[in-house]
Amino acid sequence: MSSIETDGFLSAAAEDFRALTRARFPNLLRDCEAVSRRATTQVFEEDIVFPTVPRVTAASLWARCLSTCQGAVLSAERGMGVEALALLRTAYEYLFSAQLCSGNRQ
Repeated sequence: MSSIETDGFLSAAAEDFRALTRARFPNLLRDCEAVSRRATTQVFEEDIVFPTVPRVTAASLWARCLSTCQGAVLSAERGMGVEALALLRTAYEYLFSAQLCSGNRQ
């Protein structure tokens, strides 16, 4: 039998925690999924007309920001709060770097 006490976050019980989290915070997770869906659609629809190193780098960093945010949500809903916060920090850094590379320094 696998338990969080013996197997940590690798435990099958982590899925039970995820189900409880989804039941407890349905609106918040629905909002996260909606924003993620819009951002993912934007990433896949992106067409870099005149590809340059800064533009391609900015697009790549934006995609990394998105996937890192998704990883943070997955971690948080499995009880890995500290890990989720670390991923959010990394996502913010990707977003900041993407903005710098894009040339839009507003």
